[in-house]
Amino acid sequence: METADPKYYNMMYGLNQWQYNQNGSREWTYAVYPYNGETVTASGYFDRIKGTTYMNYSVAIFVVSNSTNKFNSNYPNSSIRHWVVCNSWSGNNIRICDPASGISGFTSVSKTYSVSYTKLTSTSWGIVY
Repeated sequence: METADPKYYNMMYGLNQWQYNQNGSREWTYAVYPYNGETVTASGYFDRIKGTTYMNYSVAIFVVSNSTNKFNSNYPNSSIRHWVVCNSWSGNNIRICDPASGISGFTSVSKTYSVSYTKLTSTSWGIVY
């Protein structure tokens, strides 16, 4: 997994600004993981997702998929970089809400589906939690 770059911080700032505008104050502050230079483990990644969704907040996940390592088996056989949302987990799986569902090239992708946290770790580049 790579270390965070500006696209993660832009998502973090956007989520925090939107929340502030809606509530008048921040009840939750989103952060980026992994931080620059931080060592990432699959279990550490999953722990952050579980902790955030347990508190009823969603996690934005930047995924990378290609023909040899697909994030979702129904994704096209091409290189894809894409934000998805996780809002819950069960056992060793996380629930994904995929905004690409139904658009051209993604017509067979369900709006929601489960992915193991180990698959997530091998195909994602960072989260905003």
